[in-house]
Amino acid sequence: MSVNPFFQMTESFVVCNLQNRADHLSNEAEQFYDLGRYEEALQCYSEAATIFQDLYGENHPDVALTLYGRGRALRQLSRFQEALECLTKVEQLTREISGDHNPFLAFILRSRAAALLTLGRPKEALSDLREALNIFVQHYGSNHAQVVETQQIILTINVLMSF
Repeated sequence: MSVNPFFQMTESFVVCNLQNRADHLSNEAEQFYDLGRYEEALQCYSEAATIFQDLYGENHPDVALTLYGRGRALRQLSRFQEALECLTKVEQLTREISGDHNPFLAFILRSRAAALLTLGRPKEALSDLREALNIFVQHYGSNHAQVVETQQIILTINVLMSF
C-alpha cells in the first residue's frame, strides 16, 4: 500500500516547522541568558529540549546542547541540585553521542563542577575539573585560555581545601 504524497509532504512540513521552532527557542534562550534573564532562558531551553527530544529522541546533539543551557540557567537561578541533575544527564548523553574526549564535554564538566562546589562537594568538583582540563589540553594545547582558566580554578579550590 502506498502512502499518499500529500501526507508525506505534510509530515515533512510539520517536522521542519518543529525544528525551526526549537532552533528559534534555543537562540532566544541564549539571548535571554546573555542578558541575565535566566528564568526566561530556562523556559526557552526547556521547551526547545522537549521539541528536540520529540523529534530525534534522547541521544541527539541538539538535545544535549539545550539541556546544557538549561543546566547553566538553573545554576544561575541558584537551583543547584536541579542544575547538577541536568548537567549530569547532559554529561551522560554527550559521552554516549560523542565519546569521552569531546571539548563540549569539558565545558559540561566545568559547569557541573561549579554546581558541585556550591553544594559543598569540592572533591567531586575537582574530579570533574581535572577531567575537563585533560580534554582541553588534548584539544587546544597547554597555553589555551580554557586550559589556563581551568588550572586556576583547580589551584584555587586546592588552596581553599588546605585551610
